[in-house]
Amino acid sequence: MKFLTCIVMTMLLFMVRIDDSLSTSCFTCNPCPTPFNPRSNLIRNKTGCRWCAKIEPSDYPYTVRDCVDVCESNSWFYMFRKYSYQCCTRDYCNKSHTNYPPLQMITIIIFAICFYINKMNSKM
Repeated sequence: MKFLTCIVMTMLLFMVRIDDSLSTSCFTCNPCPTPFNPRSNLIRNKTGCRWCAKIEPSDYPYTVRDCVDVCESNSWFYMFRKYSYQCCTRDYCNKSHTNYPPLQMITIIIFAICFYINKMNSKM
């Protein structure tokens, strides 16, 4: 029964994450002010995004923030030769560089803990 509960919890985690990534609000600017100020008149807020992106070109003095349909690093190669690229799916997450643990990692950890608990309970 506990194993079934763990599976249901994992499935709920997926459903919450899927819902979270269907419509995201992002900051958009090119160029973006340095330091970043969300109240700047250079910044626009865009809703209905799939991903928020932050691009830091090495040959361009400014950071670029945008709303993108896919999270692919080569999407910006036509504009910039070398750059670092981050994307995320939380509202206005492209404000700064913040790493969130990937959903797959969280799911694997939860599943492993549930499996371990189930194994320990079956030995008793």
